[in-house]
Amino acid sequence: MKKTAGIALLAILAEHAECQPEIYGKPTISEKTIEAVLKINGSPAEGIGDKVCEMSEKYKVDTAFLLAVFGKESDYGREGIASKTKSWSNMRPGPQWKGKVYDAGGKKGKFRQYDSFEQSLENFCRHLQLNYPQTTTIREWAPKHAPAEDRNDPQDFISDMIKKIGVYQDIESRRTVPVQHEGSWLFIPGPKWKQIAEGRAYIVKTGDTLTGISKKCRTSEARLKALNGLKGNYLKSGQYLKTR
Repeated sequence: MKKTAGIALLAILAEHAECQPEIYGKPTISEKTIEAVLKINGSPAEGIGDKVCEMSEKYKVDTAFLLAVFGKESDYGREGIASKTKSWSNMRPGPQWKGKVYDAGGKKGKFRQYDSFEQSLENFCRHLQLNYPQTTTIREWAPKHAPAEDRNDPQDFISDMIKKIGVYQDIESRRTVPVQHEGSWLFIPGPKWKQIAEGRAYIVKTGDTLTGISKKCRTSEARLKALNGLKGNYLKSGQYLKTR
């Protein structure tokens, strides 16, 4: 994840530790949200949102769960083994696997290798359907998928996935709106974003001054200071200012 995006998400992640998302069922996030998350994280799998929705419909697996697996296992295809294997979930070959195998060497061992993230996504969905048809929650599934004996921390795996799903659902519902700003990402609460869209608030850009903003927003410097509790003229990029 880009550093700026990661820092901005920390406060949001903490709010979702107690939710209990399930694996199967109707999709809870749309293609648009999937693509937003992939773009925010600089994923090499950008453009796969339609395929995630297609696999969700075909295998009855929630889109948010599928995206969280991808995010947890490889930072959306950017890091670790998946950057070489194009694997959605870093699955081991197993005795029944007839496809390509990537040997990471040493204690890391061998992993399934794919020609594309689309291919590995469908393979993962089939794997779920065949091996975990009665495993309905992340808390049940994670210790089986990422067991402690394979150098994993199942509780950390569960916690991180649940938090990610909470963030996705916030973006989907517009409780949180990701906004690209000067090469990084801001995560703006929905009500504040509505004020910005209606011209009742403003996000400070590098080089902005109170004088310039007051002219742009047809108000006065004194009014801006009063509305935002400003005691001086100092502004920083990304700062939220009420203008009405």
